[in-house]
Amino acid sequence: MYVALYCRVASADAFSLEAQESRLVHYAESTGYESGAYNVHHVYRDNGESGLTLDRLAMNKMMADIRDGRVDAVIVKDLSRISRYFIQTEEWIRFLRKHKVRLVSVADGILNR
Repeated sequence: MYVALYCRVASADAFSLEAQESRLVHYAESTGYESGAYNVHHVYRDNGESGLTLDRLAMNKMMADIRDGRVDAVIVKDLSRISRYFIQTEEWIRFLRKHKVRLVSVADGILNR
């Protein structure tokens, strides 16, 4: 099974993006998402991208990979990394469910199967 890590920062701040990625990698390793049946397929990074829209380069690439069956689970720091709007986040979660992709939001303690 393949895991996607998704990171986004609104201001072009490579340090914050790296810190977010490091946290997600650590989470994946410590919870078994980087061993056994799972492995990290790709880290998708949107640096300097607003959370007001889902139309972002890395987000679009990740969604294409999900549609193509290349991703089984997505790990994010928190749901605000997806969108600032609840409706968009909910639509995105429905997209994941449609493609049978698990969502893990580390800070929110959310795990959908």
